Amino acid sequence: MRRWMLLLPALVLCLSTFLACAPGDDDDDSAATTDDDTVDNDDDTSDDDADDDDAVDDDTEKTCIDGDGDGFGENCEAGPDCDDGNGSLFETLTGYLDEDEDGYPGTPVQVCTNGVLPSIYSPTATDCNDEADTTYPDAVEIPDDGEDQDCVGGDFEASDANGIFVDGASGNDAYPGTQAAPVATIQHGVDLAEGTADKKNVYIAGGTYTEDVVVNAASIFGGYDATDWSRDIEAHETVIEAAVVNPVTVVSNGSLFADGLVAFGGTVADTAVLFVQTDGTLRATRTLIKSLSDSGESYGVLTDYYVALELIDVVIEMDGSQTAHGVFMDDHGTLTARRLQVTGHDVQKFFAGIVTAFSASTVIEKSEIRGNALERQVGIGLYKSQAIVRNTQVGLGLPNEEGYGILDQAGTLSVSDSTIEVAGSYEEANGVYLSGTHDATLTRNVIRVGSLSDFSLGWLVGVGAEYADWVFLSDNVIATGNSAVSNFGFITSAYSESPGKVVLVNNVIATGFAGSINGAVRVENSTYFIAQNTLAAGPGQESTGAGLDVRELIGPPRSFVNNVAISSMSEANFPLTFEHTGQPDLQTVLGNALYAISPTCLLETEDDCVSTVNEVNACEWSSCAQSSDNISAKPGFAAADDYHLAAGSPLIDAGIDPTSLAPEDALDALGYDIDGGARPQGAGWDIGADEYIPAR
Repeated sequence: MRRWMLLLPALVLCLSTFLACAPGDDDDDSAATTDDDTVDNDDDTSDDDADDDDAVDDDTEKTCIDGDGDGFGENCEAGPDCDDGNGSLFETLTGYLDEDEDGYPGTPVQVCTNGVLPSIYSPTATDCNDEADTTYPDAVEIPDDGEDQDCVGGDFEASDANGIFVDGASGNDAYPGTQAAPVATIQHGVDLAEGTADKKNVYIAGGTYTEDVVVNAASIFGGYDATDWSRDIEAHETVIEAAVVNPVTVVSNGSLFADGLVAFGGTVADTAVLFVQTDGTLRATRTLIKSLSDSGESYGVLTDYYVALELIDVVIEMDGSQTAHGVFMDDHGTLTARRLQVTGHDVQKFFAGIVTAFSASTVIEKSEIRGNALERQVGIGLYKSQAIVRNTQVGLGLPNEEGYGILDQAGTLSVSDSTIEVAGSYEEANGVYLSGTHDATLTRNVIRVGSLSDFSLGWLVGVGAEYADWVFLSDNVIATGNSAVSNFGFITSAYSESPGKVVLVNNVIATGFAGSINGAVRVENSTYFIAQNTLAAGPGQESTGAGLDVRELIGPPRSFVNNVAISSMSEANFPLTFEHTGQPDLQTVLGNALYAISPTCLLETEDDCVSTVNEVNACEWSSCAQSSDNISAKPGFAAADDYHLAAGSPLIDAGIDPTSLAPEDALDALGYDIDGGARPQGAGWDIGADEYIPAR
């Protein structure tokens, strides 16, 4: 058959229904010769083109493919769908994140939305450099550093028009302080600058200046080469050494911006390298502060009352001091520390990295504090302060007495994404200790106290809370080492007349050996919601996965849900205990895995020793409000030191839905596991901090 004969059937069909093949027709009516728009059977409200499933009149039939019924999809008039399996997501929008966390978003992200950007994204970009947290609109400009901090007009450059120049080698205080004729001392340069109507900057050439500089209102910048006044703060170090006591003092109501300096404190007792008097302001960037005193009390930065303090890219070295404070901020000041490094190695008596009192705002981020004092040490000490610590590392060596990674007294505290490490001590070592704290939130931290390779002669406490009003822990890894005395991953107590509130979600808490009492979690005299945690107590005279002491409190039931509670071989070992259980119907115990090899009791109360999981679930033990779906089985972890669930673990899909029991503050944390994986996966909720995800 010839090829043209193959066209006959199509030609006949087209002649019989001419309108369906005619250009400009909508293909939805039966008229043969005209586009009369009398019939419209497609999926939109306008008879606009040949196929009526897109905006192109191309006479090509296309079908709107909308898998989730939201009107968006392939070839649909509403537009394409960014997630055609989710009817609540359909439109891709551009949002902006604040990657450098300076408050100004600038990093574009394509987001699949319901037509509205989630609140974590900004619809506009306002940062000119989202990789530098010192660069944003209206930021303080640092001269001659190659960066445009304020996003306007490029880098700021030193000149005779905007500054006074200082060079200790070629200058003379009789000179005017120009580039060609610099003054010799920093103090004279500051005095000249403060006397100008526009408060000129002070530009200092490299070299050592032995002075005690007093500042009313000045900006001083080191690291210049006096031959051409170019700047390199590493190649041309500007060093200020104390002549007597304090190399730099900011007077009351004064202000100082210092960048690119090295400041050495005096060798006499009771000195401060930088001292800010009442109502003063200090902003220091890219500055090294070093104490040289080995007697009395020494301070890197010391403030009086009501001081505003900002330390960015600052290093404070307090090594070898007798009693050392890296930063000591007195009453009612504000502190912002970013990439601050404080060291206090070989301190003879007491070391504190940062101390604030009555602070309305203390923010410590991306910082590092390390010390090793012979007697007592505190990484961060807070008294009646409102404090935020994030992305920070605290590491303290072996003291003879007490060690605290973070010590908070009667304040509010948030710690996130940080690492706190404290070696064991002869008396007591604490990762985080809360005393009378009003509100404490710890999320996504690693807290280690003591060591598994040797023994501490004193108590080890990962997180301790005494008389705290509200304690919330989620997604933390808390581990303690070996102690000759007692060992607690988390312990809290409160007044009987004012019980505390405790929420623990998605934490891994494990303890090493203890010569006496060993508990992964101990809660005393507090209401609690404890869910989706992995709690493992090491061996000791007594080993308890979770010990809950309610002191006969009257109130709503306490919930212990979807936890792994493990106790180790000991003279007495209990995965779960309840003490002071005189009030009935207090305890809700659902969906937990209670495990021990040869346990004394799976669950113990003052009146009962419950030996089997069936008895646990029968809820006939004293103070039981509800108990079911608990199991007793070897957890099936990935490894001895890895608390992720292995394939085939009996904990997978064995938990219950805890959301109906949870306080509102805990709901978000329940929706994911310690690694950020969504819960639940598979057929149900897993038990413990890990939700098993095969592909992970």
